[in-house]
Amino acid sequence: MSDDLDRLFHALSDATRRDIVAQVMRQEQSVSALAARYAMSFAAVQKHVTVLEKAALVSKQRRGREQIVSGNPQSILRAREALERYEEIWQGRTERMRAILLDDPTSTTAPPYRALSETSPTSPSVAPVTVAPHPTATLPHRDTPSPNIAPPRPPTLTSPKGPTPCP
Repeated sequence: MSDDLDRLFHALSDATRRDIVAQVMRQEQSVSALAARYAMSFAAVQKHVTVLEKAALVSKQRRGREQIVSGNPQSILRAREALERYEEIWQGRTERMRAILLDDPTSTTAPPYRALSETSPTSPSVAPVTVAPHPTATLPHRDTPSPNIAPPRPPTLTSPKGPTPCP
């Protein structure tokens, strides 16, 4: 399954191949008709179609002397479903981060963790721990030099008499 998705997204990573998919999803076309649309050789377009065919985004069928390319909507749906799964994962992560930032204990999307101030039910002899919030770090203004960084040295010129500071 993972190899199939890798081939699918690799095939869709190229703008020309995405355009070919869009063209043949609208209407099946011959490889020569597709090649006429692009500023590349017939062989190059054939290679793009082969990559798309290996990813099952298109299929080729010989009709007489022509190879007819048609789109496969099921593969587009597979790509969409894979992206939706990733979207669900990231939405869950952002919801958990939001709950942490808002310190919302009633949130149903909060991560399943035990606060450090709680005692463990399996070890009641452990005293509760209170953790102080981290102080907000203040960043110096970008024009304010940092106390830990030395100011830049003025450039010097080297002459036969030795280094000379630039004016």
